[in-house]
Amino acid sequence: MRTREGTGRTTRLMERLASDRVLWAAWSRVAAGSGMAGADGVTAEVFGREVSPRQTALATLLREQRYRAQPLRPVRSMRPVRTVRGDRA
Repeated sequence: MRTREGTGRTTRLMERLASDRVLWAAWSRVAAGSGMAGADGVTAEVFGREVSPRQTALATLLREQRYRAQPLRPVRSMRPVRTVRGDRA
């Protein structure tokens, strides 16, 4: 397989990323994490209810090089206010 650019690197990478082993390992790490929603707003709990068809669809998009990541959602950080010395105010 070859990419439009003339090299097979992108295609080989997408084939590896689209493998069941890699996708299930990635899902395992997400499921074991915080469970926060991703850029698409879907929580790990909701994703987990339909993980198999979602991973199949993702694998297809990766193999066909049609996957496009969604833009990141802005998140407001609630950091404590610090003085010049680094002490909390």
